Amino acid sequence: MLISIPIVLCGAQFFLVLMKKVPALVYAGAAILAYTAAELMTNDKALGSYLLAYAPFLKGAFIAGVLGLGLYLNHRWQKAQKSQKSQAQETELESR
Repeated sequence: MLISIPIVLCGAQFFLVLMKKVPALVYAGAAILAYTAAELMTNDKALGSYLLAYAPFLKGAFIAGVLGLGLYLNHRWQKAQKSQKSQAQETELESR
């Protein structure tokens, strides 16, 4: 326990730095999670028999939906950040 906590913390810091340098890793992880969710749905005992025929479409739709939503939300967040920055600069210039 004494050794595992620093390993987890250092590992988390490593992945944080890595994701900041290569943001595509976040999208790759989201795509893997979406694929896994679709795979679990198609392999389910109750629903799997009904969804098996649509498995390739479901996997593609889940991946496209998750990536599309992620790109849209990221774009919206960046736009809001840019707007806040410009408003802060305008108020700073006005106060001078």
